[in-house]
Amino acid sequence: MILVTGATGTIGSEVVGQLRAAGERPRAFVRDREKARELLGERVEQVVGDLDRAQTIEAALAGVNRIFLLTTQSSRQPDWERTVIAAAADAGVAHIVKLSVFRADEQSPLRFARQHRHAERALEQSGLAWTMVRPVFLMQNLRAMIRDGAIRTAACDGRVAMIDARDIAAVAVAALTTAGHEGKIYTLTGREALTFDDVANTLSQQSGKPIRHVRPLGR
Repeated sequence: MILVTGATGTIGSEVVGQLRAAGERPRAFVRDREKARELLGERVEQVVGDLDRAQTIEAALAGVNRIFLLTTQSSRQPDWERTVIAAAADAGVAHIVKLSVFRADEQSPLRFARQHRHAERALEQSGLAWTMVRPVFLMQNLRAMIRDGAIRTAACDGRVAMIDARDIAAVAVAALTTAGHEGKIYTLTGREALTFDDVANTLSQQSGKPIRHVRPLGR
């Protein structure tokens, strides 16, 4: 049995769907049963819980031997993940696949990269088998970045190889369901590094609406 946290999110819901397509029976750890039913369907097993309540995590782990660990970006993220890891160790879980971030590093200037590295280290020190999945920029995030016909960034001419949530999920599912991924860190990128000018042009073509990349003043 595979427990999927973050199961109603962009990546988590893809993991659930691809696990089912692979013949697995994932269990979704959710906060809102109705939302989960609408998004994941009636046939996906759900367990309602809260990452701030360790007892609900412990109950969700009954019969589970693998976990896909994904939590919301928050100052609480390292604590949530340490709680899941500790409960998994107590429950005898065999393997955790953790969704992390590109360049997770305790010395990073980015708080979320530092937080993910702290959680990674807790997993490495837990005694459990682990796999870290570190994607770069999630392509689906572009939708939320468009405001008034523009994408505003400080990237200037910088390039990023964005990746689709479906591809991230495919790697996670392979790590959860096939051997040989224990102790591995996978950095995931798209096929091509694009500037945000390129991205704006492509989105304009695909949507039929003009979208521009707005750079910082003087750039």
